[in-house]
Amino acid sequence: MERTQQDRSRSIHLLRDQVARKIAAGEVIDRPFSLLRELMDNAVDAGADTIDVHLAGGGTRSVRVVDNGCGMEREDLELCFLPHATSKISEVEDLDRITSLGFRGEALSSIAACSRLRITSAVAEGEAFTIEVDNGKLLSLQPSKGRKGTVVEASDLFYSIPARKRFLKSDQAELSACRKLFAEKALAFPEISFRLFSEGELKLFLPASSLIDRVTASYPGQVHASMIHTIQGAGEGFHFTALGSGLSLYRKDRRYIHIYVNKRKIDEFSLVQAVSYGYGEYLPGGTFPVCFLFLEVDPERVDFNIHPAKKEVRFRGLKEIHHQVSSGIRDFLRSKWPTPLPYEIPAADDRPHLSEGEKNDFGSSGFPKPSYDKAPFSKSSMSPRSKNSFSFPPSSTVAPVKSNAEQNRQFYDRFEQTRSQQEQQAAEESQAYAFRYLGQVFGLFLAAEKEGTFYLIDQHAAHERILYEQFVAGASRKQQLLIPKRLQLDDEGKTLLQGQIDYYRGLGIVIEAEKEGDNLLLTALPESCVHLEKEITTFIESQETGSDGFSERIFANLACKAAIKEGEFLPPETAKKIIAGTFALKQHRCPHGRPLYFSVTEKELYKAVGRTF
Repeated sequence: MERTQQDRSRSIHLLRDQVARKIAAGEVIDRPFSLLRELMDNAVDAGADTIDVHLAGGGTRSVRVVDNGCGMEREDLELCFLPHATSKISEVEDLDRITSLGFRGEALSSIAACSRLRITSAVAEGEAFTIEVDNGKLLSLQPSKGRKGTVVEASDLFYSIPARKRFLKSDQAELSACRKLFAEKALAFPEISFRLFSEGELKLFLPASSLIDRVTASYPGQVHASMIHTIQGAGEGFHFTALGSGLSLYRKDRRYIHIYVNKRKIDEFSLVQAVSYGYGEYLPGGTFPVCFLFLEVDPERVDFNIHPAKKEVRFRGLKEIHHQVSSGIRDFLRSKWPTPLPYEIPAADDRPHLSEGEKNDFGSSGFPKPSYDKAPFSKSSMSPRSKNSFSFPPSSTVAPVKSNAEQNRQFYDRFEQTRSQQEQQAAEESQAYAFRYLGQVFGLFLAAEKEGTFYLIDQHAAHERILYEQFVAGASRKQQLLIPKRLQLDDEGKTLLQGQIDYYRGLGIVIEAEKEGDNLLLTALPESCVHLEKEITTFIESQETGSDGFSERIFANLACKAAIKEGEFLPPETAKKIIAGTFALKQHRCPHGRPLYFSVTEKELYKAVGRTF
């Protein structure tokens, strides 16, 4: 039976080289910034100490990279644009010890397949040559003029792939993406001088410098050197340096948590998470630090051969790296701020001068301004409890009119009686507590006076921290459950949990295998958390990130749920116990990073109202 035309079109056949190259090029080059990434990688691998980037049309019309690296000879130029042509590796075993940024031999081949490519290069004491490639085809190779190094120019990006070109954004948007990539790439190589030009105008100059100077120069006006601290740590087969913000610089997103592994910027959420955990107890809830983490890992323990863009990576021992990064940052913060204040105000000379736009980008130049309820005050807005707290007992009779002298005398007597009662109450409190309780404000703050300082304590945050410390301290005391709880886990969850049973046991959480079947049972809990069995079970079943930081997360979650809430009226004795517990704490932030109190000294109050202390 004769095959139809449609059947014949479905027959398997080999793609022509040019078609295959364009498909492969789409995986490596999708926008001008990805083209720039590959050319900058090649310049760094060539050993350059000066790299200039020139853009036209945001990179859509032209991307030119000039370096003073080792250069290429004529024979190298003849091969460099062909698929899988590379000087970085030669054997499969070389993939286990990669130290260069590039190694796949796809960059120049992909660029040549989707643009017009021109390369001029010369080695030391050698003649320069220029090669021109159009749509993947060699047009010319001839002697040229040039110094040691290489100039690579790719123009008319995607002119031969109209479908891809239609997805390019505006010139300004592409320039912004290239500017971002340029800064991120230069960050890991402070010993190299970088310059970025657009339409012939210098946009960014990053001279060779220290790592911290490179960070501040790459993000001018946004990251100030006085706000950045150097944190270092190491483990088996790796070491790291983190340039992290202090307590006065934070954001509402993770945009400025950058992760570099062997000088490559990568996307690895678990390491972003490790940085966040390290700062967890120091920053306000819902905020994130500014941190640039530079990891150096033995090549045998890391695999970059996953995606052509090399932004994904596989690790051996990621759990250990996660733990060391998180604990290293946390230990550094605790050593620098062993008892952190509710907030840190930099000295006036240390504050960076930020524009309004830059302040908005980071929330504020130091700390976010408090927000206030602008609704007008009305009696109806007061709770019944609040009304009763400030009401006077009704009088059944109308007092007779008295003379001014008699009224003054009675007022003075009442004043003296009230003052005597207050002094007696203060004396009794001073014997029981080392502070004086003044009352509850706005249904949230507990007011207290201690040693010449006035405190407003957040009752929820303070109680949350007190409970958290109790939960952690009580983890060693276990209590068996009358009825073991079966954990609802899939096969992957069971496998993960089985490898962490000893860890959980150390937290007082006992998990055992069912005698018949492969289910896991929760059989014991810390004494202090038995009443929170449901919450703990739900928390364990929902975990996807392993055990690192588990104790902090679960106890913080439980403490938050069990703590006194905003709006709850507290009897004076309960309030005093919370205040006493707050002052006894070593850590004056709640587990989620919020400050426990605001304080002002007597001297500061005098100064605020213009009095001499």
